[in-house]
Amino acid sequence: MKKITALAALAAAPYFLYAQGVSGSVALVSNYIDRGESLSDDKPALQAELVYDRNSGPFLGAALSTIHDPIKESHGGEAELSVGYGFGAGLLELEVGLSHHEATIKGFKSHQEAFIGAGLNGFWLEFSHGLTSDENDRERYLALSYEAAFDGWFEYWLHIGLEEDDGDRNTDYAAGLSREVASNLTVGAALTHADKTKGLLLISRAFGEN
Repeated sequence: MKKITALAALAAAPYFLYAQGVSGSVALVSNYIDRGESLSDDKPALQAELVYDRNSGPFLGAALSTIHDPIKESHGGEAELSVGYGFGAGLLELEVGLSHHEATIKGFKSHQEAFIGAGLNGFWLEFSHGLTSDENDRERYLALSYEAAFDGWFEYWLHIGLEEDDGDRNTDYAAGLSREVASNLTVGAALTHADKTKGLLLISRAFGEN
């Protein structure tokens, strides 16, 4: 399942957990970047996720991350809950679902999205549409990513995203490398670019079924 893991690991690969039941991870990242924007004010963030996904059929997941508001100088947390249905047709993977985002810091808007995604041979294309009563504030986001392994030494991934929000359009790019250094323990590094180019580091521990 792709949607849940995107919150906790858009910043560094591998962010696809191929679970056969319940799985999850905990991670420390040097910067929590989502859709080209730092939600931790360029500071480290602690993240966790829990996923129920059998590759074909319904899925359910929750992701948590610490966040920081630079204006109010306040720390808090963000949660994402996603539900949906995934299925495969040969090498093609498809999924549809809904997600809800909630933050403990005032000013970080809670919001809901509907999403649809498709994957083939390491590529993943996903479209998300905000669900709100305000027609002028329905964020749309289209993302294309690619993930692969290099000769068994490390995994790498590439990402490009296009966001349209209240008439404004923004594009973000990202690329990263990761390596499993011990059983279920992964370290990674990535570069992201939206209005600025930023680098970040990650260390994560996965658990559950793979």
